[in-house]
Amino acid sequence: MFEANHEDDPLRFVIKSSDPQQPTSFIANAQTQEEKEEWNRKIGEQLDQQKRFLAALVDPKRFMGGADDMSAPIGNMS
Repeated sequence: MFEANHEDDPLRFVIKSSDPQQPTSFIANAQTQEEKEEWNRKIGEQLDQQKRFLAALVDPKRFMGGADDMSAPIGNMS
């Protein structure tokens, strides 16, 4: 789970585990608003990719060669 805003500081954001057995949270603090936006964008992209990958594992035929083709190379992660 990802919370882009933290009530105490506009440059903070929270990343939480969705595992009820391990309720872990990480509070991150960016140096600038631009840095926070970049982190938010990259984390959002990563979470979207994980959702697509999970959906492809659940229903592989749906993702074979379509617009959500998971066989395409993964983009630059840096």
